[in-house]
Amino acid sequence: MATQRKVKRITSGRQAAIKHYQARDSWDLPDWAQEWLVQNGGWVVLVFALILAPVAALAVTLGIHALPLEFIGVPATDTDIGGAAISLIIEFVLIAMAVRPVFERQLKGWRYLILGAVVHLVHSLFLGHAISGTLILLATIYLYRQVRHAYE
Repeated sequence: MATQRKVKRITSGRQAAIKHYQARDSWDLPDWAQEWLVQNGGWVVLVFALILAPVAALAVTLGIHALPLEFIGVPATDTDIGGAAISLIIEFVLIAMAVRPVFERQLKGWRYLILGAVVHLVHSLFLGHAISGTLILLATIYLYRQVRHAYE
């Protein structure tokens, strides 16, 4: 009986790329996107904090002056500062606390961001927008999963 000889085939660039992407999970971000998010994550968080700052300041100002918040869609409580306004302020504080650790590539910053996303889910439940809060929480957890290897 004759033995068969194994012939080593040279793979093309296309075959190598297919093999590379089959080894990865299909939902993973490409390497360049993960690297960009790790390098610029602090700046992205800082921009979100700066966008959220005026809204949180408005919630604090209106709460301090005891004005009702129903006109901007925030249900009021006995103290005339709604639960949604309180959760918005807490969310801003958590995002602001996450800026420095994300710049320094510490996991603590991502934990603050996930906690802020959970608070945002509570905030969106107060306003009756559960879908947006859920999507933001899932997106935050997804991005954390993608970049956690660079923070450990």
